[in-house]
Amino acid sequence: MKRIFFVAEDLFPLGPSQSLIRQIHDLAAAGTDVHVGLLNPLPEDLSRTIPATVHRISDATSRTDASNRGLDSRLTTLIFNRRNFAAIFQIRKLIKSLQPDRVHPWGTPAAIITLAAAQATAAAEIPELVFSEYFLRPSSEDGKESASIFFRRKFSRALVADERIGRQVIDRDLADKTEVVPNRVLSGNSMFPQIDRKEAIALLRSELGLSVETKIAMTVAPLIAQTRIKDLIWATDLLAVIRNDFHLVIFGCGPQYADLKRFSSLTEADQHIHFLGRPRNAWQLFHGGDVFWHSHLLEPEPVNMLNAMSLSIPVVSVFGDGTSSVIKHQTTGLGTNFGARDEFARWTKYILELPEKAEQLGNQGRSFVESEFRDSRPRHFA
Repeated sequence: MKRIFFVAEDLFPLGPSQSLIRQIHDLAAAGTDVHVGLLNPLPEDLSRTIPATVHRISDATSRTDASNRGLDSRLTTLIFNRRNFAAIFQIRKLIKSLQPDRVHPWGTPAAIITLAAAQATAAAEIPELVFSEYFLRPSSEDGKESASIFFRRKFSRALVADERIGRQVIDRDLADKTEVVPNRVLSGNSMFPQIDRKEAIALLRSELGLSVETKIAMTVAPLIAQTRIKDLIWATDLLAVIRNDFHLVIFGCGPQYADLKRFSSLTEADQHIHFLGRPRNAWQLFHGGDVFWHSHLLEPEPVNMLNAMSLSIPVVSVFGDGTSSVIKHQTTGLGTNFGARDEFARWTKYILELPEKAEQLGNQGRSFVESEFRDSRPRHFA
């Protein structure tokens, strides 16, 4: 039996980790012995459904404190401290005891920790070391930097989610180490608990201490400048002036948490904005929103936006790489110009005041996603 050892920051079910969760299910179904080393706790609604042996590792790169102090701002250099050394030692020990056919760190933070552990491990104990990066905008300097740094190190292969990132690697004569794996995963499958939408709507409002009639927009993103959460806070400030029943829920953690909280406190809508971080019941809460806001172009494919559409939740999104092929304005969702804060407020007001149109948009969005992505899966490498 083949054995694969994933190392991941977490299995937070909203975002790029869905691809990892799907791979774990596929690999386990194919008879592979799957082990996962997690730097953060496993969400409670996945703990009984994940078909893998989960190993808890020290919080070396934890983002739950919203500071992400374990890494520098470019996510390329590990800041060595006691927790990071403990995590490196634990991963090295697991590699030696499990003797996996493949060690596969998932995402940059886990890759840095795992690479440090692998460099202190005998080469014969790691037949293959594979790296995946699913959260890089192809045209960004970060994309180029990661291609340059990680693909030249001791990884046997690199898996990327966009051909343009792959071409950056090909330009460096490293094409033989790179494979393109589309990141297409959706909520409508058995790997996640099935949740009643009405119960989720009541649960989300109960957790926030709001009445069941409250209207809620959601967004999911790491709290970094590039995801433009300030645009959404500003849009909430505009909309809450005329809709006192409107609130914004933000899922995600990151180094801009304190700045965004401070920015929110300076607006009239501060009491209407809720930072939930990465709650253990995030998958349930996600089902309780009335509209999904997508403000950035960092993901090669906007997984959370697709999730919302698959639940018939209307979407307001910026146009650009990764979104314009999905959002057909006033058909599958509502599009805004990049950085146009007022357009988020205006189109959300439109949705809230025309419930029949909102239902139509949600149903058309769901139909589009089901027809385009139903059978689409990332390939796994067993």
